[in-house]
Amino acid sequence: MDLYLLSRFAHIVGVILLGGGLLAVWISEFQAYRTNEIAVFAESARYTAIFYDFLVIPGAITVAISGVFLCKILASVFLTNHG
Repeated sequence: MDLYLLSRFAHIVGVILLGGGLLAVWISEFQAYRTNEIAVFAESARYTAIFYDFLVIPGAITVAISGVFLCKILASVFLTNHG
């Protein structure tokens, strides 16, 4: 497996983690804003923190690192002088 396919796969996985994490955060915050009970609010806030820590942040880091690798791999294609 070459580095380009591995970087592209990591980039797609990172986007899925980031998107799924942000969707989960939105749902948990929506649940927190709808309630008047402090226990439900606290549980929603805990889930929001868990989703950020285990889905959104690793997804963003994976997208950033794999994006740098993809730019570095494809730099020869885009930055060469064909003139």
